[in-house]
Amino acid sequence: MGTPQQEVARMLGVTRQTLWTYLKDPEMREQLRAWRDQFKMVIGQRLAENTANRAVDMLSRTIDEHDTRGADSAARAVMSMEKTMASVSGDARADVQVTVQQANVDVDALLAALDEHRRSG
Repeated sequence: MGTPQQEVARMLGVTRQTLWTYLKDPEMREQLRAWRDQFKMVIGQRLAENTANRAVDMLSRTIDEHDTRGADSAARAVMSMEKTMASVSGDARADVQVTVQQANVDVDALLAALDEHRRSG
């Protein structure tokens, strides 16, 4: 993360030389890589969950407002986000999905709103 080794050593309560020795060890380097990967995954998941919930809320709101263009844009954003997260996570498949239950969306209400808009349109 760009923190100087001297500062990291001080935070860990070891000398800079001790830190440097540990950082040269292949097993330690592998462990650090694993921790970094895990950290990236957790941060990515948390960001994705928050963003996905907001995107689905936006989709719901645009449907409630009978904004077909806004609903289309929001739906495309959700799909794009799913593909992006699949790519970032290293999952080549685009089958990562935000479930309706996770997003707290009432599917029947959304479909009814779309049908009502279509009829009044």
